[in-house]
Amino acid sequence: MSNYQKGTKKSVRDLIKDQNLRDSIIEEMMNQDLPMEGSLKIEINSENGENYQLCHEDLNKVLSFYGELSDFKLQNNVAFVTFCDPVSAYFAQKTLNNKYLSFVSCYLLVSYETCQNAYMTEPNAKYTCRFEIQIENDKDFQVARRLIGPKGNNMKKIGEICSKGLGNGKMHDFVKLRLRGKGSGFKEGATKEESNENLHLCVSSKYPDKYKIACDEISKLILQVYKDYFNFCRNRGLRTEILRLKKYESIQE
Repeated sequence: MSNYQKGTKKSVRDLIKDQNLRDSIIEEMMNQDLPMEGSLKIEINSENGENYQLCHEDLNKVLSFYGELSDFKLQNNVAFVTFCDPVSAYFAQKTLNNKYLSFVSCYLLVSYETCQNAYMTEPNAKYTCRFEIQIENDKDFQVARRLIGPKGNNMKKIGEICSKGLGNGKMHDFVKLRLRGKGSGFKEGATKEESNENLHLCVSSKYPDKYKIACDEISKLILQVYKDYFNFCRNRGLRTEILRLKKYESIQE
């Protein structure tokens, strides 16, 4: 067993800060012709034949030990994840593949996955995507207003793009867009209050082509808001990181 495998009790996030270790891992990945996209496919192999369902929350908790995720899809009990750092993906694949989960009598199967293969369509399915906004809504930057647009114009525009050429159907007939969480202004539930979750934008549709268009347009919108936020902070002498998209997708039959 190599030194990096022995050291996984320490967070991989800390380990991969070592530049010498990073260089050796990347060299090994190149020598083995491993993909550098940072994408993995995760499946469950049950020992007793029972169908154990992968859970987004549980998987995300485990994978966060290795590094930050930029993409997460769950389809037909198979997870497709992309790490921001390919070295994080390398560690995850090495240490999680064939790992036995005694509490459910299952093995994890973790393999490399190219980005092109990580998305498939399913008939009669509902496609959902949750974009984490990563900026708290406040009175100065007003991230919620920037996302929704004046009188909801940004959401309306994306809806019009998705429903183009489909007759007189309303936007919600084809794709649903919803800003939720703290600072969203969206009141829900019996108490008609904002969700206590972090701010996030949800996309859902039964039409894979319209869903993809909506996700692409939302991605462009969020990235522009992130760029505006970076400049907003820099102009005020505030330190901030360049934010990247963070999203979680699922397909429900």
